[in-house]
Formats: sequence, C-alpha cells, structure tokens
Amino acid sequence: MRGASKIASFALVWIAACGGEKEKPPVPLPHHFDEQPLRRLGPQQQVIDAKSQYEIAKAEADKAEADYEDTGTQLQVARNDLKQTQIAIDTAITQKQAAQKTGDMNAVNQAQIQERTAEKLKEAAAARVRFLDVYRSYTRRFWWYAQENMYWREAQLEQVKANVAKERGIQPAKTEFGWFPSQVDERGKRTAHARDKVAKDKEAAAAAHATWRKLQDQADKDNGRATTAWDPMAPQAQPPMPSPQVETKTMSNAQTPPPNGEQPPPAPPQQQQ
Repeated sequence: MRGASKIASFALVWIAACGGEKEKPPVPLPHHFDEQPLRRLGPQQQVIDAKSQYEIAKAEADKAEADYEDTGTQLQVARNDLKQTQIAIDTAITQKQAAQKTGDMNAVNQAQIQERTAEKLKEAAAARVRFLDVYRSYTRRFWWYAQENMYWREAQLEQVKANVAKERGIQPAKTEFGWFPSQVDERGKRTAHARDKVAKDKEAAAAAHATWRKLQDQADKDNGRATTAWDPMAPQAQPPMPSPQVETKTMSNAQTPPPNGEQPPPAPPQQQQ
C-alpha cells in the first residue's frame, strides 16, 4: 500500500522536529506463512474470515492516510484565509480614514464597527489555523494507529494459516509455528499503545477546536453571518475506529485482549469540503 515507506521516511522528520523523541513507526510483519501448502486443502472458513478482517483493516488504514493528506490541504487553505483577513482590516481602516475626513460621525462609527469585526475575524482565523495544525497531528497519529491495527490483523491471519497447517500435519520449509503467537501478541500491544496516543491527541484537538469555535461564533455574530469554513470536528455521525478488541473467533489463546477493557476513541470525522 502507499503508506508503508512514506510512514518510515516521515517518522524521521517528525522525530527530528520533536527534539529527538524516539517514535517507532509501523513496520511490516517479519513473519508470513506460505499459503502454497494450504491450497490443496481447498477454502478454509477460518482463513477466509481472518483475511476479511485484514482487508477491512487495510481499507481503514488507506482511508486514514487519505484523511491525513486531505487535512494538509485544508490547513494550507486556512492559512491563505488568514492572510485575507488582514486585507479586510486594511480596507476597514481606509474607509474609516475617509469617513473621518468628511466629518460624518455616523460613517466613522460604522467604519470603526467594521474594523473591530474584521479584527475579530482575523483572530478567529488565526485560532482556526492553530486548531487545524493540532488536528492534522491527530490525523497523523490516527493514520499510524490504523497501520498498526492493519498489521495486527495481518498477524492474526498468519497465525490462523499456521494453525490450519499444524492441525493438518503440514510443515512448510523454513517455518517455525512458534513465530506466529508471539507475533500476534507483539502486534496487539503495539496497536493498543498507538490507540492510547490517539486518544491524547484527540483531546488536544478538541481543546483547540473549542477555542476556535468560541472566537468564531463571536466573530460571526458581529459579522451577521455564520462561517462556511471547513470544520472536521463539527457534531456529526462519525465512523467507528479500527478496534483491537474485536474478537476473531478462529484465533487461539494468543489473541490480544483489549487494554483495561476500554472502548477506542472515535475516528476522525469524514473529510468534507
């Protein structure tokens, strides 16, 4: 998929930007079970089920990557919008100066109101840029989480294939059955750890969103109309987040349980224009 090598290179940049923080990006599985010996067995339902779960997780990871990239575009648009608000302030100041020359105090007062409104709109636009910057970090973290979840599901699939082979007395060359339970455990722990980080970044994004909305709502009130700016955290139905606690009924005791039995944080909202 698109993201594997991109994540690895992006991680180096992010680590450097964070002052050397040791952040481990998602990496592919080291062990895969060769399906060739299983083909003579025909379709195996447990393999089909596990493969379906993996394909769903892969699609979710692709969506998370696309959302992260889309948010980068929206952040740049917001920065451009912020630049435009200064033009509105300059225009209001010019109109105020012209009104002052006429001595028409009604015109002066109106121009002053327009200037204050323009300043509030600029303050709100700046807060929106800060929010989208934090939100982009959240979508980046979510993308990493979705990658970890995808590899965890893949590890389950590999173990299911190994279990089927072992039950049927099939021993592929250069393959150890002991690889696969530990691989599932390790990937489950990585996924749970990544999920916890997503929750923290979501809280930061929500706080930045609240700050922006407070300023924006006041500016909209003074401006006489509501903003149409893109708001990815506006109240709306959100898709479920890929979750490591969903049971795969064909798994063995190597299944990784959910940490503390907690539900995962919700996914980033659907990206809308």
